[in-house]
Amino acid sequence: MGIYLQNIAPTDSASCDNAASFLQSGFWGTFKTHFKWSLHSFSADWGKWGANPIMVLRRPLIAGFSFASLPWGPHLDDDSDFPYDGGLIELAPALQP
Repeated sequence: MGIYLQNIAPTDSASCDNAASFLQSGFWGTFKTHFKWSLHSFSADWGKWGANPIMVLRRPLIAGFSFASLPWGPHLDDDSDFPYDGGLIELAPALQP
């Protein structure tokens, strides 16, 4: 699929409930949907960093534009050398409407 993101599949928000951070939990995502955020949860395989559930919150700004947030995510065991810019750029197409 990409250099960093090997595979990504949509999943239900409950898969994020065991995340290392409360802000990546399905509960938090569901709570945020009451404030005009949309919840997107995925099972993401980051290659050498392993597979992790990841929750992305998205909020519309103006016509045709939106803001995406990955609160405290992705949580990777050894994130010291994870290229967040490249990895998250590969995640962006999964958020297309």
